[in-house]
Amino acid sequence: MVRPLISAIAVFLSFSLILANPIENRGAKLNFFIGKVMVKKESDKEWKEAKIGMRLTTKDAVRTYVESKADIETPEGSVISIQENTVFELAELSENTRTKAATTTLKVNNGSVWANVKKMANQRSSFTFETPTATAAIRGTELGVEVTPSGTNVKVKEGKVEVKNKQGGKTVYVYENQVAAVKKDKDDVSVEPMKQDTTDQGAAPKEIPLELVSPTEGQQFNSPLIPIAGKTAPNALVKFSGTGDVTAGADGSFATAMSILPGSSPDQVLNVAAILGGVAVTKSVRFVCSLPKVDTVKKTDSVPPAPTAAVPPKDSIPKVAADTVPVKKAPQACPFEILEPSPGADVGLDFVIKGKIDNPSGKALVYVNGIPAQVSGNSFTAQVVTGFQRNQTATLQLSVLEPKTGSKISTLPVMIKGRVAPTLAKVLIDGAREAKVMADGTFEAEYPMSDETGDYNFEVSAVLEAGEVVRKRFEVSVQSECEGIKSPIMKTSVNVNLGTSNVAGEKKMAIAFKYEKPKYPLVLQVSPPICAGDKVAFEVKTTAVELKANGRAIPLPGPGGTLRSYRYEVSNTDQDCNNNEVVFAAADEGATPSMKEQSATWDCPVRNMDKPVLQLQDNGKSLSIRVQDQSFTCSRAEEEIKLTVDATIVGRIGEYYISSNGGSQLVPFVNGAQITYTVKAEDKGRNTVTSTYEKAGYLDRQPIVRPVNPSSFSFVKTVRANPPYPPEMAPDAEEVPVTFRIEGVEDYRLIKRVEFTGTDGSRFNYEGASIPSDLDFDDIVVTYKPSDIMTKKSAIVINYTIKITDILNNIKTQSGTLTIQGR
Repeated sequence: MVRPLISAIAVFLSFSLILANPIENRGAKLNFFIGKVMVKKESDKEWKEAKIGMRLTTKDAVRTYVESKADIETPEGSVISIQENTVFELAELSENTRTKAATTTLKVNNGSVWANVKKMANQRSSFTFETPTATAAIRGTELGVEVTPSGTNVKVKEGKVEVKNKQGGKTVYVYENQVAAVKKDKDDVSVEPMKQDTTDQGAAPKEIPLELVSPTEGQQFNSPLIPIAGKTAPNALVKFSGTGDVTAGADGSFATAMSILPGSSPDQVLNVAAILGGVAVTKSVRFVCSLPKVDTVKKTDSVPPAPTAAVPPKDSIPKVAADTVPVKKAPQACPFEILEPSPGADVGLDFVIKGKIDNPSGKALVYVNGIPAQVSGNSFTAQVVTGFQRNQTATLQLSVLEPKTGSKISTLPVMIKGRVAPTLAKVLIDGAREAKVMADGTFEAEYPMSDETGDYNFEVSAVLEAGEVVRKRFEVSVQSECEGIKSPIMKTSVNVNLGTSNVAGEKKMAIAFKYEKPKYPLVLQVSPPICAGDKVAFEVKTTAVELKANGRAIPLPGPGGTLRSYRYEVSNTDQDCNNNEVVFAAADEGATPSMKEQSATWDCPVRNMDKPVLQLQDNGKSLSIRVQDQSFTCSRAEEEIKLTVDATIVGRIGEYYISSNGGSQLVPFVNGAQITYTVKAEDKGRNTVTSTYEKAGYLDRQPIVRPVNPSSFSFVKTVRANPPYPPEMAPDAEEVPVTFRIEGVEDYRLIKRVEFTGTDGSRFNYEGASIPSDLDFDDIVVTYKPSDIMTKKSAIVINYTIKITDILNNIKTQSGTLTIQGR
């Protein structure tokens, strides 16, 4: 008995351990990134480059660099967008296997994130952001968390967030369009309305469009040069994985190209991000790049094929037949790749750039910042001079060239441009947004503002901090050329180490300008109705910001002032028959006039959505079918219901049409037993309903009785007369068989009962299973005594009656006479 006891104890201890520690780790997923993004797993000592689809779990960290961004999705569908220059940690991702409660704790050590947190169904679940100074508990909302040297800002776009200062104090609730500020070295939380003209990284992002025309999802390419084109917000910065950045034009269009190196995997992924005023939208597209190959030729002196054309032909490349020379391709730009330095790397004032290039002819040219590089075989190098100066000690100077104080501006975005000296200085806009300083000391930055008319003020400050190591962003452009064909420019950015500043100082300039939003004509165009089954569609075009249909808001893509199109659909069924008008209203304070309305009606045939209702009733000789349908009450429905009636064995027995509500149809029953009637109703909307009725049996005629033996119902049978018998020698009774058949009945089950009664005292009854299936009754006999026939004139008359009751209780009677006469 010892072993079973030990086993029981082991099972109990295992179960106890499970109950004591029911916590399991969950995983998050890196869905997208652009720029330089690094990931540090809990088990790793060093940061590693991020990869799309990478699985992250508890204690893993993500770091973004300048002009970089990453999106992470948690198991329940919450999305966290990590903005540039941010260090982010998944402090805890776990689930209680017993209660199914999920715990999500995310740390923002510095920088900013934007989160769209799904509402938690389990009340025990928690979702919390932690920063060095605050905690923010969430149950489903959209918010931004920004960590600055002075503290934490929590900006709530919708929902409710509980914010608490780690120094102490009470928990504060922050609601929609509010911002909570937690200052360092203070124990309170201040809450203010969110400024709608703020568009920095931590604020609620506004939507900007991003559409890729090339490449499309799953598109096939046979060239190493992939054309990239699309459309986004005007003047937005568009960043790509695998190639340089571009700036969208005034109409939002952009175009560039990327090179696929020989030997690369055919399956490629292009990540694209459009950035404007701190607002970013991302998109990924997968395509296939299969570089064409020329069939092997038999001749040893054949000419090698030229590089693949930059734009692939529409037709497939023909194969080269045996004993022929390959077809030469047109000259094209040579694909290349930058190896050193990597994007975002730290470099000196002068540095070397290295790369490899596809150089089949040996005559490839490479230009780095417009200056020819040294090409050797399939490699190229170039010395890059940044123009920056190290350890500058000149007096701090600052000038703002655009916009000028008191100027009136009517175009967006507003770019702040100026000059600073020395170039070691850092230029800040309103003490937070850093401007980009070039090697010649010029700087520029986009001023974050709304598009509303009003007065705007900002401050530009130039700061020199003694002893601080300064790094400046520097952009390198590389372009290849083969046989006169130049490739698109590939750009990469590095950080130039300028050393340390020997002096300290600060200069400030206050700039004030007025922005007047230009008004544009308000357009509202509604197309004629398009009938489409159960829907009626309208194409609505407008330049307004706000569009409503019968008071309900319609989402519009893109900014106001541009003519945008929206397909609006309304229901057109018998369930909402009386609705055949919609009023479109466009409103925009920035347009002239500020509001327009247009009414639209339609007379499309109504789609029947309501199924007919069937009522079946037995009327004895026929089946009554009654139809009810909501469509009959709609004057525009043009309803008509088709009825088909089928009976088992017989098949289709009727086809009828009902054109009024409550209309009925009588369908005669067919002869037969256990017949199932299937009634199908179909309206003009092809809505069908089926109902069945089972009839035990029906017979619309009287059965016919045919005599078989004797051959008639009045029959004389002669027998030999016998002398008188002594009483003790009188013979027994003789039997005369009687056989008849029932005709005119298709199924024996239609006969309920058959009774045969004779005056000789014979009685035969048939009912249910005793009725023969062939309706031949051949086991009936009548009797007489031979001793009663003593002379030729002797006769015995036996009268009999056949009574037949059918399944409907109708009675058929047939009489007969059998005469036994002596001879």
